[in-house]
Amino acid sequence: MADCKSVGEWTVRQSWARRETFKRNRRGS
Repeated sequence: MADCKSVGEWTVRQSWARRETFKRNRRGS
């Protein structure tokens, strides 16, 4: 299994990506 740190970083990255996409979609609308 991946280290807790790796999982944490991945989760954070995913959260950021979702936020960026959400903001972009909102702007587009």
